[in-house]
Amino acid sequence: MRLLGRRLLCGCIGAAASGSALAMYPPSLMIFFGYGESEIGSAGGSTIKQVVDYFHKMRDAHITIVGHSDTAEASVPLSMARAVTAKMRLLEMGIPPDRISTVARGDKTILVQTPPGTREPQNRRVEFVLQNG
Repeated sequence: MRLLGRRLLCGCIGAAASGSALAMYPPSLMIFFGYGESEIGSAGGSTIKQVVDYFHKMRDAHITIVGHSDTAEASVPLSMARAVTAKMRLLEMGIPPDRISTVARGDKTILVQTPPGTREPQNRRVEFVLQNG
């Protein structure tokens, strides 16, 4: 992992354009969910701690939490519920609310291509994008 310019970049398994920024997502900065669920399990707790640790190491850091669903769920509200649940955990860990934003993508940005209506655990996730300034 390294800080390149003003974005945190780690061993990448996927990338997505967000406005003019290119954010790269390592598996360690993702939390995966059960079908139809928005609660964070114990494995997600260690990811939350890791995000908080990165946040404190970066100057003027901002976290964007991007929620997703698989094509079987195909739900923007569910992907937002996942992002909000992650945001609440970050708030509990002391991250200021004005330094966190949430985005819901539904099934529009999937990691694993599947036929419509297929349940795919890797697509049911939130991703944390940390940026400076």
